[in-house]
Amino acid sequence: KGKPATSKSVIGGKIVSKVYPQSSKEKMAIEFELFEFCQQRAITLYSEFRFTEERKWRLDYYFVHAGKKIGIESEGIFTEQSRHTNVKGYSGDTDKYREAAKMGISVLRYTAMNYGNLKADLLNVF
Repeated sequence: KGKPATSKSVIGGKIVSKVYPQSSKEKMAIEFELFEFCQQRAITLYSEFRFTEERKWRLDYYFVHAGKKIGIESEGIFTEQSRHTNVKGYSGDTDKYREAAKMGISVLRYTAMNYGNLKADLLNVF
């Protein structure tokens, strides 16, 4: 569990080797901050990181540093069709975050209103 992706692995994600244009300015800002933080520390950053085979759950971003497993989620709650705002979708998200916690992954969650806290949060964690 939590191994980097290889051609034979079903667990893992895409290695973020540069910042790609995202669907929102918030998600692009999150990716830029994470990329810069990880690049400065020679940390491998993964996007769409699948952390379990059983449920095929993925974290938007994932990295390991100083023995800590960190997942980052950008919550898209500001659209009318967001699965994050209905009871079934929100409950499914809580299942996912509980499973990540049981696996020792700390998940930092951000919305369009608080993504600006990411850099300070990362510096406080490490």
